[in-house]
Amino acid sequence: MAKEGRVRRIARGFYTSLPPAKRLRLQPTANLRHLAQVLTRSVPALQPVLFSTGQVADLMHNTPARELVLVAVGRPHVRTVRRALGIEGINADLVATPSDMERLLDSPGNPLVAIIPVGDTRASERFLGVRLARPERALVDLLVESERVGLPIYPEDIKEVAKALLSLYDFSVSRALDYARRRRAAEIVARLLREVASTDPALAPYGAVVG
Repeated sequence: MAKEGRVRRIARGFYTSLPPAKRLRLQPTANLRHLAQVLTRSVPALQPVLFSTGQVADLMHNTPARELVLVAVGRPHVRTVRRALGIEGINADLVATPSDMERLLDSPGNPLVAIIPVGDTRASERFLGVRLARPERALVDLLVESERVGLPIYPEDIKEVAKALLSLYDFSVSRALDYARRRRAAEIVARLLREVASTDPALAPYGAVVG
């Protein structure tokens, strides 16, 4: 039934009512596409996961002034990625603390590129030789990085993004929580999903899955 488009799969073993005729997908921005091409050419052995705030900017009330791209790669490869981007004139910095984020936000240029030391590729898909975050990973990273390092996104905008992703995009709760556990953030992600699901009867099945 899911393959026929008659029901929507929202988690392992959980389905809900008829979805829209076409589920939306997060589209790469021009800057993100350029970064992917640079990394594919420069460090083809690595598969960093990329996500841009520009991909969800239209879902927020307060659009960020500058696009911020997160490049997730294992800590041993951070320097390699930073050097590869620097050669191309792209300023990128490791962001592991709030002071790192403040320093990045004070730097010139657009987009801002934050390298985050996460080597896990869960909740991502292949894209131009690297990997692109799926909606589940995008939401988790927005929430985690806003709390961990002060990613400049308002909490109410994260909720707006969550609501849109659950309503309109191909979104799996089990995939989101699986990645959130890797980020040691399963509870705060589950809390967000429950809160968002409680605001719209159409999203209630998501809240039931989270429990």
